[in-house]
Amino acid sequence: MKWRHGGIVFDEHEIEEARKKLDKEPHKSASRHLAVKAGLALGFQSNREQGILSVPDFYSDREGRDQAVRDFDKSGQAMLSCASMFRLTGEKVYRDKVIELADGWTGKITGYGTPQAQYEANWNLQTMVVACELIGGRQVVELLRFLE
Repeated sequence: MKWRHGGIVFDEHEIEEARKKLDKEPHKSASRHLAVKAGLALGFQSNREQGILSVPDFYSDREGRDQAVRDFDKSGQAMLSCASMFRLTGEKVYRDKVIELADGWTGKITGYGTPQAQYEANWNLQTMVVACELIGGRQVVELLRFLE
């Protein structure tokens, strides 16, 4: 059975049903909120440099951990917002942003410097993989190799 993220629709029938509800609440407000998030995501640029991902332990240095994974988390959330908007609207600008961000992370992590880094990678890369699945992107295979 294919893994499926809760709350995310995949097939065209479900997407069409969601589109039909966009003019009624609560779907109307939710779609406006998503449009704002996706619009902001279009301007997001990842700052990830190639190398070993090192993240301080959450309990000993929470601020350092938060700073180390901020770009990772923002990239995943931007990708998911844009992928969702692409599925709802079909506007290719959203799909292209997902591809840009996925390509920006592909091959960037060459290893893990701490156990916390491996945990963060597993958590955040799954969001990126779901976004790539939503757009039918080839980046899924490249991102999945980091989840080993």
